[in-house]
Amino acid sequence: MNFWMVFLGWILFAGTHIGLSAEPFRGKLVSKMGEKGFQGFYSLVALATFAFLVTAFVLTDNTNEFFPVAASASWMTHLCNLIMLFAFILFFCGFANPSPMGMATVKTEAIGIIRITRHPMNMSFALFGLAHILTNRSPEEWMFYLGFLVYGVLGSMHQDRKKAHQGGINFQSFVENTSILPFAAIITGKQTLKLGEISKKGVLIAIVATILARVFHPSVWTGLF
Repeated sequence: MNFWMVFLGWILFAGTHIGLSAEPFRGKLVSKMGEKGFQGFYSLVALATFAFLVTAFVLTDNTNEFFPVAASASWMTHLCNLIMLFAFILFFCGFANPSPMGMATVKTEAIGIIRITRHPMNMSFALFGLAHILTNRSPEEWMFYLGFLVYGVLGSMHQDRKKAHQGGINFQSFVENTSILPFAAIITGKQTLKLGEISKKGVLIAIVATILARVFHPSVWTGLF
């Protein structure tokens, strides 16, 4: 039952988060509530459904373990730390180089972290989920963290489709020459990795956040149960 409550939490959060922002449903709500009213309603629903998801997970009994060997291996922990470092880099550098795929109006160009992925925020959530899938063992834990991975990818695809209705030639060119998956555009030769463009402050904050998460994560997480 705990497993299915976590699953329900993801259905509610992801379903409403993506569904409410989809056209023409979003347009109808905006026409009735106004842009600010819609944003307030959207944020409230997102907060409520995410709170339900987290609560459902925190209250689960994560005693049924599988995949115990790899999850407890020291090399897996180191791999998780590296993935989380990269996730933090995407997250914080995403503020320095806002993506044209987001809500903010910015120039449609690939610069800085956008050369790596045009969805740095969503991919940071996806990598967060991946890192924790590798180091957790119960079905409930896998469902919770797998949701971040799936949502990060599907949410990015949804944003692409939504922006496709708004963008012109420049937007189409931007999408064709960037990627959702990190480094995919660089590997295929569509982009060039330019480390000098990436926010040094963002990388520094990411390193500090990774260290703090590694130091305090066990005690904080233990305190929740």
